[in-house]
Amino acid sequence: MSSLEFHQAPNRTNETPIIVMPSILAGAEHGTDGKLGDLGQRAGWMAEALNANVISVQRTTPDDTAQKRFNGLPKALTTAEYVQGVNRTAQKISDLLSRHGAMGELHLFGASAGGSYGLELARTERLPFEAIALFDPNAMRRLHTKFGAVAGWAGRLGVQRILASRRGDPFANKNGLGYDLAPPVGPLQDMGLHENIWKSNRSQGTLTELASGGLLPNATTRLWIPKATFTDSVAHHQATVQRLNGLAEASGTDFHAQITEMPHWATDDPARTTKLMAETLDARHSSK
Repeated sequence: MSSLEFHQAPNRTNETPIIVMPSILAGAEHGTDGKLGDLGQRAGWMAEALNANVISVQRTTPDDTAQKRFNGLPKALTTAEYVQGVNRTAQKISDLLSRHGAMGELHLFGASAGGSYGLELARTERLPFEAIALFDPNAMRRLHTKFGAVAGWAGRLGVQRILASRRGDPFANKNGLGYDLAPPVGPLQDMGLHENIWKSNRSQGTLTELASGGLLPNATTRLWIPKATFTDSVAHHQATVQRLNGLAEASGTDFHAQITEMPHWATDDPARTTKLMAETLDARHSSK
């Protein structure tokens, strides 16, 4: 079951915004050694830089992976089990907000697996997000493949990242912990648990609802999809961006999607993560 941490803004008032941030693949608030993890660092950095209250959501905990299957990976969640878990998380967030008293607008930042999970939180309609920043969410196209193909995508992304590093990657994480800390739930366990979800098109469906105004019609949504990604082909993503922006134009929603030169791993840098959220907040404020 997911775990939450509340990162308080340095100068909190009743108008201070709240940002929900789910973890990326194998992301964690703390590593197994108890030190700050990648999720904790991103959330803390964003809280400080934007003077916002940030709720970090560690999507997957060791309790979720307790039931094993023959290859040592967790038993994959069914869609119904996944939805039930997301609903429980949404309720936990709602309860946490109630305990902390009056605060400002509620927003969302989600990258990669955190993006698809954030879209699921939005789909529950229990959390009235007003600004939604998404970077390369998965579950963008239905796939009829085995788990090995999903792991293969991640492997190819790793190769892309190594090659970029050797060339002097301009999008490397210059402000963070990297992946030196061992997370409580590793990437293969995380992928195994969410195999059925990440091979679906659930994110695509929720983005369609946001763009067309069927879900959170007053929200400001910004979506970035990198050229260097493993979630689908560039051609399919370009078609997706064109379709979503067309729906937004027809419906009048404040929704914009774009292809970006930033690679999938760009948001490892907490400063860049914060910049994308800030751009989305600026877009919301300018539209009022």
